[in-house]
Amino acid sequence: MIVSVGTGYLNLSIPKTEERPSLMNWLDLVNVIVGAATNSEVVHEIMKSLYKEKYFRFNVGLQKDYAIDEKNKTTLKFFKDSAVQNIRELEEGAEGKTFRGLIKTLQKGGSTVKPFK
Repeated sequence: MIVSVGTGYLNLSIPKTEERPSLMNWLDLVNVIVGAATNSEVVHEIMKSLYKEKYFRFNVGLQKDYAIDEKNKTTLKFFKDSAVQNIRELEEGAEGKTFRGLIKTLQKGGSTVKPFK
């Protein structure tokens, strides 16, 4: 089993405003290019198609960009709550079978990981 743990994903798009409906500034362009170049979600989709139920990724969607070394207690609580919600959704969703297989695999190896209730 292959397990991938992400740091959260942010959906970057080219912003459009009323002042410039079809134009973008250099910062917008750089942000989109960097976002595309570092998009681990593309790698995730490739791994998922290659390894199917032997591959699992934990990655929570984020509403904004956060520093990798975030220290704000409110933000850290948001991260924790988001992870708990993500695990519940994984157990109940389309990837539930793969998630439960991961838990069984970890438990066979002596892990104390228990399914979320």
